[in-house]
Amino acid sequence: MKAWGGAAVLLALVGAAGAAELRVPADHATIALAIAAATNGDTITVARGTYSEALRLKAGVTLQGEETAATIFTGGVAAGSSGTLQRVTVTGTGLAFALTAAGQALVIRNCVFRGLPGKALEVSGTLGSVELSRNTFYNNQTALDFARPTGTVEANLFVANDLAIAGGTLATVRGNRFYANGADGTRGTGALTGADPLLVAPDAGDLHLRAGSPAVGATAAESQGAYSGPDADPVPARVKGLAAVAGAAAGTASLTWTPNLAHDVAGYLVRFRPAAAAHWSDSHSTTGTAAALEIQGLGSAVAAPPAPPAPEAFPGDQGLLLRWAPVTGAAGYEVWWGTAADALVHHLDVGASTEARLGGLPNGTLHFAAVRAYGESAYRFAVAARTAVGTVGADSDAVRLSLARAPGPLSPPGSATPEALGTYPDLPDRGGCFFRAAEGSGRALLLPLLGLGALGLFGALRSRATLLILLLLMPLGTRAVGAQGLPWVASAQVGGLVPASGAWGERYDREVVPEYRLGVGVRPASPLEVGISTGYWEAEGHVEATRSGAPLGERLTQTLRVAPLGAYLALEGRFGPGQWVVPYLAAAVTRAYYRQRVEGGDSVRGHLSGVELRGGVKVLLDGIDPRATRRAREGFSLRHTYAVLEARWARLDDFGGETADLGGWSLGAGLALEF
Repeated sequence: MKAWGGAAVLLALVGAAGAAELRVPADHATIALAIAAATNGDTITVARGTYSEALRLKAGVTLQGEETAATIFTGGVAAGSSGTLQRVTVTGTGLAFALTAAGQALVIRNCVFRGLPGKALEVSGTLGSVELSRNTFYNNQTALDFARPTGTVEANLFVANDLAIAGGTLATVRGNRFYANGADGTRGTGALTGADPLLVAPDAGDLHLRAGSPAVGATAAESQGAYSGPDADPVPARVKGLAAVAGAAAGTASLTWTPNLAHDVAGYLVRFRPAAAAHWSDSHSTTGTAAALEIQGLGSAVAAPPAPPAPEAFPGDQGLLLRWAPVTGAAGYEVWWGTAADALVHHLDVGASTEARLGGLPNGTLHFAAVRAYGESAYRFAVAARTAVGTVGADSDAVRLSLARAPGPLSPPGSATPEALGTYPDLPDRGGCFFRAAEGSGRALLLPLLGLGALGLFGALRSRATLLILLLLMPLGTRAVGAQGLPWVASAQVGGLVPASGAWGERYDREVVPEYRLGVGVRPASPLEVGISTGYWEAEGHVEATRSGAPLGERLTQTLRVAPLGAYLALEGRFGPGQWVVPYLAAAVTRAYYRQRVEGGDSVRGHLSGVELRGGVKVLLDGIDPRATRRAREGFSLRHTYAVLEARWARLDDFGGETADLGGWSLGAGLALEF
């Protein structure tokens, strides 16, 4: 027996020694990756932040937040989870667990569930063990649905829920506190009711307990809610509302902040450092509930730096870009500008940057700009709450305070004239056209094109897919046209366009631009087809100069999106029924709608019209699967499926009225379906 006892102790020590803490995102980018890597006895600590991934707990692994109030889960829980969850806030989507195996164990403690529609926490199943203890449920529709015959629901706090605990549970429910719920539901034994638990700021999401709260018992065992008991989060909530002003005496800063009213906050830690320093260098500790502090003895002696050299000025569309060399001893810079060298009436503090952008300037007007460096004594401050046992919370947002500033002389002025950017091609801005291409619209158009092409091909090979083809094409007017006895054709192509503009390759990333096309037409006579077609292409390039050729001083990205829409007449070389290869020629009148945008600038919208010539061949695919082709013809009126190879030339310049041309040569391939 002694030998077995010693072995058991040894195994326990080995297991404890092997337990590890995995941190998210420091060690693992996501909670799912950390859970996959964790083994029995490990603890996963999740940093402050909001996480939208669905949780999957793991048996023998504890998942906990770094700070309950600031570690927020919104993605719900994956099915089949069991394990331990503690010290997190759940909002957005409730958690639902179903324990269906005897060995499963679920522990949820010291968590906050707030503002959840439906059920904040649901636990079902008849097997396994469950412990729900010291959680806070606030402002949920149904706080807890515990449809189990066994388990423990103990020392939880239910406040302002529509329904606290859904009725009917046979589990052990004891020592829970209820306040201002629409209905408490199952209270169990030892329920505590009627007394306001004195939450710190529930509407702001701070569910800590104030001093004097009845949920803070004389001992840890007598308390309720997420911020009570031996496993409660020792970290106080983050301080908010920090403000700093210069005091009456030189080198003095007066700080105020919103007090943290949690019962266990015993004071604050105030950190500060020179604004240019990378790390906190000094701190002051306060005690009590006072939320203000005056710090004296801060440096305030400042020397004025010399004048910078004249800034280099680059024109832009209704603006200037200024750059200048840094000055030794400068803490920051002011930019002054105007329309005369001796009348610089506007100014802007740009901090430590040695570059500035001035906007809202009229094109065609010469502007002058100068720079002034200044020395400064400035500090940054942050405040954190501190508990009676010395635990310090997260720092507040840092604030910056300037205690003294010494400006130097102005630099000599630089000058430039704002003017329009030299976009390529130089398209007219007609504004208000119906085409509004959004980001990713090329991909959005590509999906239906490829889908239509795939359905057409498989429709010829497999009769079931033909049904999908017809469902897709019916809105285009199958019955309306079929009632007139006219064959009609739908086509989809993907290809490459070589734009007509001669310097295209110098201004854009691609010499050949992907192009996507759809078309629909009718055949009033055997060799003739008339219809409409539409397409889309886009290109991304660069702008480096204004329209006059003046350099911008930077390289800006420009994007051109084009959607051509045209009406065509095609003549086919049909010489007999069942012809395998059908050549054709087509002519079209086309209008191309465009949107041209430069990074950080306005959009140019408009349209150009012109003509288009096409030539190609159609290859009949019916013979690949004659049986499927016959069924498609009999059941859905799909007469023929063709593979298409086509060359196209277009000139889109308003019939010679514009210098810009959105046409060019292109080669495409796709499918044509004839009904």
